[in-house]
Amino acid sequence: MTLLLKLRKFIRLKNGDRQLLLLAGLTLILLRLGLWLLPWKVLYAGIRKIAPISPDLAQPDNLTLYRVVKAVNRVSKLMVIEPKCLARALTTQLLLIRQGYSSELCIGVAKNQEGKFEAHAWVECKGRIIIGKLSNHSQFKTLPSIDNLQYLSR
Repeated sequence: MTLLLKLRKFIRLKNGDRQLLLLAGLTLILLRLGLWLLPWKVLYAGIRKIAPISPDLAQPDNLTLYRVVKAVNRVSKLMVIEPKCLARALTTQLLLIRQGYSSELCIGVAKNQEGKFEAHAWVECKGRIIIGKLSNHSQFKTLPSIDNLQYLSR
């Protein structure tokens, strides 16, 4: 699809969808830079200042989940280097939190067939994976929630 066709398609979107795509793109770019330049602890503290997780966040409806995940996936495909799972998962979670909805960032580890260590990040909501589902997902051992660890360390 040529750039002109993509631009026309973007312009024809509803205003809310256009804004969500722009916000997803900006968030994903900033998170990728942050993951590359900052120590995890500093980046995570900054993320939590921008989008604090609180127990009173609502459960998103399926349409909201669909729109957010679609925006993150669309923006990811437009990038020169497709973002890794952690940047995509963090972007999805941030967009949901900024809209007042809860979700859980999950990180899992596994050994591949060659015995090498692998890690993967995904977001769960309403008991299901909304972004980051893999065909071999059951191999990954989920680490304790980052947010639960933050509360335990207080």
